[in-house]
Amino acid sequence: MISNHNKLSVTILGSGTCVPSLKRSSCSVLMRTDDNNLLFDSGAGTMKRLLEAGVEIFDVSFIFYSHFHPDHTSELVPFLFSNKYPDGSRRKRPLTLVAGNGFLKFYENLKFVYGHWIELDTDLLKIMNLTIPIMTCVGLMILRWNRFQWNTTRRALHIESPVRTGYLSSIPVIRIFQIIW
Repeated sequence: MISNHNKLSVTILGSGTCVPSLKRSSCSVLMRTDDNNLLFDSGAGTMKRLLEAGVEIFDVSFIFYSHFHPDHTSELVPFLFSNKYPDGSRRKRPLTLVAGNGFLKFYENLKFVYGHWIELDTDLLKIMNLTIPIMTCVGLMILRWNRFQWNTTRRALHIESPVRTGYLSSIPVIRIFQIIW
């Protein structure tokens, strides 16, 4: 899945708030590459903000979760439900959910509550329950789930590509991109 192009764009869909606001949405970042649409966190309002950015939920290939607080995960259930209905045939490529240790249990608990309503076909949903540290490739980017160098109790997703580097974690995303990007 190597790309000959080197296009990368980042859209802040929500800059993080757990309090409803007409001006800000909960935490969510869209990263577009030549081959993938990557979503980082999916707080309330993410699906609407994706549409405003010109991306349908069926076009998202990865969702990364920094942690499991509701303001970062609240749209996971509607996202999965929407991908399954009306007939489950609109998603053409697999969706991979990526998160730290404990995510598989978190997802299993959601399935216990919602059952078949959020279960996608096994060929359309992959789950990566990451432990520290891990590295994987997505297209031309290298993703490392690791601890912050300056605070070993905090975790970060380090995104590397030939042209850009950035961190996403539970620190406010807008601040991180202002510093790194």
